[in-house]
Amino acid sequence: MARFSVNSHLNLTARGEHFRDPDGVRTAIADGVALTELTAGAGIPIGGGAEVRLEGRIDLADVEVFDGGTSKTQGTATAAALAWF
Repeated sequence: MARFSVNSHLNLTARGEHFRDPDGVRTAIADGVALTELTAGAGIPIGGGAEVRLEGRIDLADVEVFDGGTSKTQGTATAAALAWF
């Protein structure tokens, strides 16, 4: 996971995870699976306690587990407004 503040108006983020379940114990996939996710994002701070974020994510598997078992990849995008106190 990494976060880089380009300037006071833009933050860039990246993260990745890899998970192996060779026996299918945790995922209930009989022959097992290896899953990887990669996410990249940008955040725009608003004041001192809020941020607007855009993120893109891709999920990868070594067997077809996405889209009803017909694909090894799945992409998603998220837009969020966050505030903290």
